Amino acid sequence: MPSFATKTIRVKGLSSDLTQEEFDQLARELGSAPLKKKRFFRSSKEAIPVESVTTSLAPQFGEQIGTITFPSETRKDKAIGQRGRWSCDDKFDGITVLYSGPRPDIDICAIHGLNGNAFNTWSSDSVMWLRDLLPKTEPFEASRVLTFGYNSDLKDRNSLSRIQEWSIDLLNRVGSLRTTEEEMKRPIIFICHSLGGLVARQAMIRLDGYPHLYNGIKSNLCGLIFLSTPHSGSGEADWNKFLVNVVEVIGGVRADAIVNSLRSFNPLSARANEDFGNLKVSPPYECFYETRETKVAGTSRLVVTMASASLNGKAAMPISEVDHHTICKYDSKFRGGYRCIIASLLRLKGLLRNNVAAVALRQLTPNGMPPIDARHYPLAPDRRWYEGRGLRPERQPRALHGRQTELQSLHDLLVICQRHSAIAVTGIGGIGKTEVLLEIARQQINQMNVFFIYAKDESSLKGAYHYIARQLGHLVIDQDRSSQSTALDIWNNLTQDEKVDRFKQWLRRPENAETLFLLDDLDGLKSQELISDAIPHEAQTILFSSRNPVLCEQLNRQSHHIRLCSMEQDDVVQIMEEMLQKMSEAANRTIFSREKLQQIAAALEGHPMASRVAIRYITRVLVQEASEEPDSTFLGIMQGSDFESRKHFLEYRPVGEQSIMDAFLTSRQRLQDPDGIAWKLMQFSAFLETGDPTLDFRQFFYQISRSCRLQPSSFPDYDVLTASKVMISEGFADIEAVSFGEPAVGSIPAKFHPIWLDCTLQCMGESNRIRYMRQVLMICHLTVSNPERGLSPAVYRRHVKRCIDVCKAFRLDTSSLSLTMEVCEWVAGFSAER
Repeated sequence: MPSFATKTIRVKGLSSDLTQEEFDQLARELGSAPLKKKRFFRSSKEAIPVESVTTSLAPQFGEQIGTITFPSETRKDKAIGQRGRWSCDDKFDGITVLYSGPRPDIDICAIHGLNGNAFNTWSSDSVMWLRDLLPKTEPFEASRVLTFGYNSDLKDRNSLSRIQEWSIDLLNRVGSLRTTEEEMKRPIIFICHSLGGLVARQAMIRLDGYPHLYNGIKSNLCGLIFLSTPHSGSGEADWNKFLVNVVEVIGGVRADAIVNSLRSFNPLSARANEDFGNLKVSPPYECFYETRETKVAGTSRLVVTMASASLNGKAAMPISEVDHHTICKYDSKFRGGYRCIIASLLRLKGLLRNNVAAVALRQLTPNGMPPIDARHYPLAPDRRWYEGRGLRPERQPRALHGRQTELQSLHDLLVICQRHSAIAVTGIGGIGKTEVLLEIARQQINQMNVFFIYAKDESSLKGAYHYIARQLGHLVIDQDRSSQSTALDIWNNLTQDEKVDRFKQWLRRPENAETLFLLDDLDGLKSQELISDAIPHEAQTILFSSRNPVLCEQLNRQSHHIRLCSMEQDDVVQIMEEMLQKMSEAANRTIFSREKLQQIAAALEGHPMASRVAIRYITRVLVQEASEEPDSTFLGIMQGSDFESRKHFLEYRPVGEQSIMDAFLTSRQRLQDPDGIAWKLMQFSAFLETGDPTLDFRQFFYQISRSCRLQPSSFPDYDVLTASKVMISEGFADIEAVSFGEPAVGSIPAKFHPIWLDCTLQCMGESNRIRYMRQVLMICHLTVSNPERGLSPAVYRRHVKRCIDVCKAFRLDTSSLSLTMEVCEWVAGFSAER
């Protein structure tokens, strides 16, 4: 991208009393200058059509500044030569005010990216949306729109500025524009493309540390929109190569300053991310990334991925049909990307206003409020409806520890999501999905209507909707067409299903547009028809939990997905400490040190439900034994060979809750066939090394046909082991659909939670443990003995060591496996090594 505007000039030094009409006349004069064109060896002069010139005129620094866009670069160059007494340029460096309403209530400042120009970056052909579209988009008629230009031209050897210097220049220039008391109190939103986002982010860090130096800008009045900004430096080495290629082609001397600032996870980027996350006053911000590949050096690739565009746990949102260059260029109000940016501007504008003003923007009509006698509802004017399990004030749920990153991402998605969207919270059983949904509900009950639904079959689904409809009552009847008494009469004459239909119609009303539907354990409904029935089409935003990570793709909505993984050890310790405080009597009998709690958290691999069950099991069961340290006894059970006690713990069901084994069996029952190929693969996998992030255990099955020949008589599960790769893949897809483990992500292979593997081994019984282990060991031996094996022998040796560990955990002797003498001696060698 050139460092000058292709078809547009900036005119400075215009008198403050110059009218728009007079400036348009000036533009026509500049554009009408004779232009010589050679045609059939004769010179001719052509006039420029008046309607092909686009202008803007706005006050700036006591004068006025204007822009003129011509139909061609030749016309622009000719106009610069005719500039007369005014200062004209096409650089657009520093501040350029494009528009200022009569009484602006917000400033919007655009910051371009690498090798960009403050005008061309935001232009699509002759349309510059910040100038031509935004001031005509409600409510931004009452705004001041400006650009900030800085020298990021790689070809300019005379400027060696870096992000730090550009950020200071940004603060100084914008601050100098905001001098009156009214301007200083005005919110400002920075719209940043690519490298411009790093400049703005660094400016916020600088402002946070030295607020007294920049009186015109206040941190609590700043918001940011990042468009394809590589906050992590970009997670792909290809982006680094692309930047290097740019520098080499242009021959610039700024490679060390600019390129290194964008390299993946370099110290400057990591430190800036951390500094931005620790601001005393954190500005609201939203991140977007491109979805189309950009042509780079003869190839196409995504320049900034979702991972790179995300910042400090806040997930970046996609803008469809744009690449790295066009994510900031729009020629129509109806472009999807333009609407995304406008929606983001509206949200940030609301957040930057004080709470009273923000609430005033969303006044609900009386129909949106609960009845006067609603016993569960505080009668505050800024409250909303909320109904459903877990939302009652009299049933205070337990505090949610950890999950701050996931909660922030969910909150951001709720703010940024367009209407008719669905957000999925997925993870293995007991990982905390319901608690996260309830926490989001509690955070939102003062902001929007919230309805929480849990159903496990058609009957309970109908019951949940009937209950919500009854709670809202006759207020869902349209008040415009009937009096209060008539509405009550109509309501009383409706059937249960008709009341639910009226409730869904009520959701369509404009005053109820901000309604959040939460559906817990959505895939528990099993059939696709029931799942579709559970989601009211009229609801704008759906947030649901599911063990199925791909369920959101089956819904006819714009979908987003957040995965809950194992918790950090310290967060699990907090869960257990809080439980012990509430169990004072038991805790007095069992003194837990923090070190022991950390060991328990490590043994349970960050599983929150297992940690809660463990505390109850220790303080209710193990404390009855003569041992003085029941916590140490528990650790011995989890890490030793007492598998019967381990099974007892897994099946222990605290009062009012399910056991760990219950959660596991629920996932198993949701397999397409609970006894089919997926379950058999799960049993085989329990004897493989699955915890190493560098080892994809699934290759064990894919490589069998290449590495060894199996005899049906020696392998009772011959049909599974020799199944086609398609069938094997379908089996693992079924396993992922019920969240028996964490799905593969990029180069990180799929893995199982150790507790789920233990549950699998417990369910198998001794005969099946022998059966599956025997087959795994024989395949490992055959493969290592085969000179044309598919994988490295070291991989199969690790599987053998896993089998040996299982033998110790379940007190099995390899002599009971009916292996040949050769295989027995081979396995014995591994046992001796360990």
